[in-house]
Amino acid sequence: MSESTYPYVNHMNILHNALERIDIPPLVTACKDRWYNQTLCQVNDSVVRLGIIQGEYHWHQHEKEDEFFLWPEDAHIAGADGFHAGVGII
Repeated sequence: MSESTYPYVNHMNILHNALERIDIPPLVTACKDRWYNQTLCQVNDSVVRLGIIQGEYHWHQHEKEDEFFLWPEDAHIAGADGFHAGVGII
């Protein structure tokens, strides 16, 4: 898989402080990338990231990390155990 096939844009800088309100819809609207990842804030030893995926994305996993996903739109994940996530489903 080449970068030209999946042009990832990853921003690991932390945008917001702990307990700061984060307005996610404007961040999504402003995004012009197909595959975008932005660290929003840090919670204890973990980070909360905004991931924007347009179209098909390759399946991958992180063996040693916990991950949290909040879906702002309806999504179908076709991966190892595929599932359907509706709006606001955690």
